[in-house]
Amino acid sequence: LGSARKLLAKEGFSGTTIVAIAKDAGVSPQTIYAVFGNKGAIVAGMMTCLESAAGESEFVENLQREPDPRGQLRVFTRWIQNLFDSGSDIFSVVMQSPTQPDLAKIRQNGDARRLMGCKQLAQQWDASGALRISAEEAANQLWLASSFETYQLSLVNLGWDSARYESWLYETAERLLFA
Repeated sequence: LGSARKLLAKEGFSGTTIVAIAKDAGVSPQTIYAVFGNKGAIVAGMMTCLESAAGESEFVENLQREPDPRGQLRVFTRWIQNLFDSGSDIFSVVMQSPTQPDLAKIRQNGDARRLMGCKQLAQQWDASGALRISAEEAANQLWLASSFETYQLSLVNLGWDSARYESWLYETAERLLFA
């Protein structure tokens, strides 16, 4: 996966071939095909590794231990920051290749998972009486604000660092969501 990540970040999805990945990794193209099947599956594997490397299991544990909705929001925003920081090169590849069916599916699945997580948080916060808007609206706003596109725009177009993005995400969501 390291060779694929390096080449995909440098050459993009269309510019990276299985042959180039295999050559860089020191294996045969047949090995890559046998293990992954295609480039889309390689990217999907990278996304799974990114979530793990960003501390997904620790994130879930921290979220479960934190009783306060605002504390839970902070845990969420820090995890989003960590995920995007550690995988911005791969997220960028996925975003820059919207017409590639495999990547479109990866993006849709990631968006759906993040929305499901936002809905779960919003339902918890609604049950505790912490929200100032409906749980559905809270989930939608949190999902929209925590997108990779927003992260990327803040760093590239506004010149923020990721810590400023995380602070903005937390402060904006807190102001929008909580009573």
